[in-house]
Amino acid sequence: MKLKEIIKRLLIPSRCDICGRIIPFMRQSCEKCGIDTVALSVLACPDCGHEKCICNKGGSIGLPHFTAVYYYQGELKSSLLSFKFSSQSYLYRTFSEAMAKRIREVFPETEFDGVCFVPSTKKTERIRGYNQSELLAAGIAAALNIPTVSCLEKTRDNYYQKDLTAEERRMNVKDCFRVKRDCVIEGRTLILCDDIKTTGATLRECSGVLLKAGVRDVYCICLAITPYLNASDPF
Repeated sequence: MKLKEIIKRLLIPSRCDICGRIIPFMRQSCEKCGIDTVALSVLACPDCGHEKCICNKGGSIGLPHFTAVYYYQGELKSSLLSFKFSSQSYLYRTFSEAMAKRIREVFPETEFDGVCFVPSTKKTERIRGYNQSELLAAGIAAALNIPTVSCLEKTRDNYYQKDLTAEERRMNVKDCFRVKRDCVIEGRTLILCDDIKTTGATLRECSGVLLKAGVRDVYCICLAITPYLNASDPF
C-alpha cells in the first residue's frame, strides 16, 4: 500500500459496503458482518447453484451454466434489499466485483461476448430510479472488459414473484420477455445477470428467449440464491 493510501486510510477509515461497519486499518474486508458465512462454494451445483444440489426438489428449475456468490441471508440480504428498494445504487460496485470474480473462478476457459440482464418495466424503473440487474451487469462487464448488451425487454407487467408458488412463478413469467428489435446477438455467448434466484423461473424464461433468438450459449449468474429449507418453501 502506498504512503498516500495509508495516510488516507488513517484519516478516513473505510467502511464495509455490506454492513457499513468501519474496516480495521490494513484489512481489505470486514470480519464482523459474517459475509463469509453465506458465501457459496465455487464447487456448488452448476444447475441450481446450491452446495447441496436441489435440482428437481420443491420446484427448483435447473439452469445450464449457473452460478451465484452468496446465500440470501444475514447482512447480505439486508444490503441487497437496500440496493434494490432504498436507492443505495452505489452497492452495485461491490456486488458486481464479487460476481465478476465468481465468473472467472467457475468459468475460467469461457470467452464471453457480453453481459445482458433481466429487464424491468419502465414503471418499476421510474419508482426505483434504476434497474438493479442492469447496474450489476454494467459492473460485471467493466470488470471482465466486455460490453453490456441491453437486448431483452419486458412485454407486460407481471406480479412480483416473492409470494408465488413454483408453478405460479413459471406461469407469471411465461412469454413475459422478448429480444429487442434490431438487436444482433446471433452466435454470441452471453452472461445473463440478475440479483436473486429462487426457483430460477425468470432466468429460465430469459435464457430460452435468448437461445431462440440465436444466441450460441447463455451463462447465468446471480448475486444471491434463496436458501432451500424444505419442500413447503415457494421454490
